Amino acid sequence: MSLARKKGDSHLLPRARRPRPARLLRRPHGRAALPQGATPRGAGFTASPWAYNGLVFCANEYGETFVVRAGPKFELLHTNLLSEDDMVMASPAIAGGRVFLRTDRRLYCLEQL
Repeated sequence: MSLARKKGDSHLLPRARRPRPARLLRRPHGRAALPQGATPRGAGFTASPWAYNGLVFCANEYGETFVVRAGPKFELLHTNLLSEDDMVMASPAIAGGRVFLRTDRRLYCLEQL
């Protein structure tokens, strides 16, 4: 998923492959945008990232969601943790202004109040 649509720009592309931690690549050449170890290590990212209002959300298998500003440099804004026993492997569904996030134990419905 590209975080930018302009031809020839250098915005970041998320890449997640097991068993390695997630990496961010610059387009169009695919070189790493961050030094190794700059992103959180641990769980794999099975669910697809989603974007809203200039932000990119990436949920890992430990139920952590990383909120990153879309743009030419990596900027981690927040890390949100679901319940400790939740594992996120499914991509979110977005409908009616809500995000539905399914874990192995629960279904969350997120909306702005």
